[in-house]
This record gives sequence, C-alpha cells and structure tokens, in this order.
Amino acid sequence: MVRFLLVAWSLLAAALPAGAGDRRKGVSSTPPPSRDDEPVLVSGSELPEFAGRLLADLKLYRYDEASASYRPIPFQFDEKLDWTFNPGTELEFTEKIYDVFGAEDGRLDADDELAFMFRDAGRRAPSAIPWPEGAGPVRYELVAVDTRPGVQNPERYAYLFEGAGLAESPIRYVSWDRLPTTSILTEVFELEFADRWLLTGLRIAPPCGSGGDLIDRAKGRAVPIGDLEVGEDSWNLNSVFLGGITGPVRAIRYVRGAKSGVNTIHYDLVYRNFWYRRVNLRVHPLEEFRFYFDWLPGSHTVLYTGAVSAGVPVDGVPDPGVAGTSLDWSVMNSAEGGIGVVYRLAPSPLYSRAEFHYRDDEAFDDAPAGNPDYDDEDDASWGAHGVRVLDVEGSNVTPIPIEMRLYPVCGDEGTPSFGEAIAEMADHPIDVRAGFETIDGSAVRSLRVRRDGSDVVLDWQPLDGASGYRIHVSPDPAAPHADWGTLGETPDARFVDVGAAADAEGRCYHVVPLLPDGREGLW
Repeated sequence: MVRFLLVAWSLLAAALPAGAGDRRKGVSSTPPPSRDDEPVLVSGSELPEFAGRLLADLKLYRYDEASASYRPIPFQFDEKLDWTFNPGTELEFTEKIYDVFGAEDGRLDADDELAFMFRDAGRRAPSAIPWPEGAGPVRYELVAVDTRPGVQNPERYAYLFEGAGLAESPIRYVSWDRLPTTSILTEVFELEFADRWLLTGLRIAPPCGSGGDLIDRAKGRAVPIGDLEVGEDSWNLNSVFLGGITGPVRAIRYVRGAKSGVNTIHYDLVYRNFWYRRVNLRVHPLEEFRFYFDWLPGSHTVLYTGAVSAGVPVDGVPDPGVAGTSLDWSVMNSAEGGIGVVYRLAPSPLYSRAEFHYRDDEAFDDAPAGNPDYDDEDDASWGAHGVRVLDVEGSNVTPIPIEMRLYPVCGDEGTPSFGEAIAEMADHPIDVRAGFETIDGSAVRSLRVRRDGSDVVLDWQPLDGASGYRIHVSPDPAAPHADWGTLGETPDARFVDVGAAADAEGRCYHVVPLLPDGREGLW
C-alpha cells in the first residue's frame, strides 16, 4: 500500500507543468508556516460588475515580472446556495452550503466564492501592460493583505478577467474522484476515507514525511445523557454523502447525519498544504461530544499545545495535566510527519464549555462502550487528541459550529512556534480588496445639468474609449444601480431630457460610459 502511494505522489508531482518546480521543492521541509499555502477567498458580492456572468468565462491572472505580461494562475469558483433540509417539518433548517448538488446555474451570484492561493498572486501590474489576449474591457484587481500585526508581508495582486477564449493555468493542486470511500490526494499529504465518517489514514508525502500512515483513525464520541457512548462507526451507518467538488485549488466533501444527530453536517475543504474541517453539530442533549485523532505508535513522537508548550512524549504512558486544558492549538510531531491543528468554537448557549481532549494510554481499549465489533487498528489510545464539548443542550436545527484548521508538518519539524504561528494566522485572516477597472479606468465625473426652457440639458467631458453614453434617472440618488430608470443613449457628450424641467427637482441623473462591446463602464 505504501509503495503504491509513493508512486501516486510521484505521478502527481511529475504531472505539474514546467514552472511548478518550486512547488515540488517546497515539500522538503516545514519552515515557519507562511500565508503561501493559505487560500484567498473572495465573495461574489465583492464582484458586483460581474454578477450574472458565466463562471466559465472568468479567468484569474497574475502579473509576471520576468515576461512583463499576465500569466494565468490556478483558481476556482464554487457556487453556494441556501439549502433547506426537511422542508415542512419540525426538523426543517436551512444552511448555506457549497453547491455539491449541481443545482446552481453556472453564473456568478453574490454568495459564490472565488478561491486561489496566496502564493500564486504577485506584484501589482504596471498600468501600461497589455491585458491578456481575448480579455474583455473590464476586470477586477484583487489585493490580498496579510493582516497579522507586525508582519512585513507585501500585498499580493491577482487580476480577474472575462473572456470566452482566455487561457487558464493547467496546474491542479488536489486530486479526488468525489466518491465517499476514496482518498483526497495532494503532493504534500493524503486523507484516506473508508466511508462517510471514517477517515482511517493520514499520510505526509516524501520527502516531507515518510508516506506511512500516521493515524489509527479520526474518531468521534457522543455520550447521550444516561446512555452509552456511540462512536464514528455508528455515526457513519446513519449518514448520507451529499456530494463533492474537485477543482484546481481545493476539494470539497460534504456529509450529513451522525446517528441520532440526523441534521449534523460536516464538510472538508482540502488544499495543497492546508485542510479545513467544520462540523455543524445539531443533536439532542449530550453529556459530551468528542472529535479527535488517534495516533499510531511512531518514533520521536511529541505533542505540543498552547497550554503544554514544553511538550509530552507520545509513548502509550498516561500524561497528567494535558486533558482538559484550554482549547487553542496542537502540534503532533514525529519522524514520519505530523499535523498542526487550530481549534475554534464560537461561544454558544448550547454547550457549557469546550476543552482539549487527550489520552495517551497503550492499555486503554479506545472502543465505544458496548461495541465489541469496533474495528480500529491497535485497540489502544496513542496520543489521541482533539476537541471535547461538554453539557450539550441540544438542538436539531441550530448548530454548534466546530472548526479545525489543519496543517501538515514535515518529519521532526513540529514545534510550539509552529502552533503559535498557525493560531495567529487563524486569528488574523487574509483580507482582500476588489477594485473594478476598465481599460482606460474612466467614469463620467464632470456632469453638468441645467434648464433650457421646458427641457433639462446634460453635458459632460467626453471619455477616451467610450463608444457612447447611457443616461439613467432616479428620484433617489442613493438607489441601487438596478433601480435607476434608463432615459436613453447618445454617442455625444450631451443629452436633452425633453419636457423634464417642470419635474427637475425630483430627478437625479447619472451618465455611464458604454464600452465597445455595448456593456456599461464605471458608474
């Protein structure tokens, strides 16, 4: 099995095009984590001028200094929608999800999401650089900003163009066939799924890690009040795979249900060197809920946390003073590779507290009580670590959101400073600004309005590159663009609103340039 995986990773790395060599080299060590392997996420609401455009016609570029031109970079648009589950019943709830159902129309909406990697954006493009061949006359300049205090990390720029024939990057960071029982593979790590809730393998690819499996499995436990605990194997039996998405930048995997928590939804966003998992827990009252990674025995394995920065050896011998500490971050380090995790739970009246779960005990059979057929690998608990939520009040419609941000760690390179760095990145996420631009960057800013007898006359300074002008009118100057009426169009920098003088006090005007393809320019 390991030999096959090494071949698969080699093929994935070899499939990267020329120019991606820096990414292949980048897996050999784990420097202090940087923004490079984190995604930049842009909501469709930040791109209003592209609303309704075909997503297939939108392409993302960076400025390449070596060639003094624009080069395509990996990206993907993922559509979102508000999906109502159990409609018309007392268990009805609505959740905004990525469109794993394929129900959307392939056009940009306000809640859709553009994703690209911080590493792939570049320096700001000089204004004189020609736009890519086939690009339309308008674009968005996207500025990604590292918001960590005191960090000197230059802003990164990317450019979103529209055009049916635009080139796009051939690079793909993630491989998955969108089945619930298959692995998600990147050139850095692999998640092995045996089924919907059953994550039974985590491997860090050579040369960063050994390629060997690091975990017994990802485990879950729920303890109903006055009843026996149930585990992820039982959750799995009463769950449904909702679907998945695979693109150049990330894979998205959705599962609904967890035994009696039928409205619990968890999903994974898997990137090249970063993994985000969210569990939206909807369930009846529980004494406690746990989700954690049970490790396999390995060499030089040490666990660090925000509360235990000196670390404890993972050796199958219980360690007092680790379980029940504050929940912030953890780093599991071993010679074969490891994982860093940031845990985030928003305060909620639906639970009393959340804390760090830990058990390192070779003699403890980590099977759910009352389940003699539980099928883990070692019948023990080696460095089992994760999140524990206590005194769950219970709701089948309102979720307790449990977030985990996970980062692969190369062999023997996990340290407390790694954990502190990923926690700081979680608390100071990447900010992004979107600026709409036309080829000439112009908008009408010189409008003059005057009465001429019974008419109202409008004139303005003509703009270079405008094929004409469209005149809009509204009684409210603050009204959304879509609510303004259209009076007409003119090829000249002058327009007469015939007979409008009597109502001039109730009319506000806006003149918008028309681009060569007939679309409106800047307001």
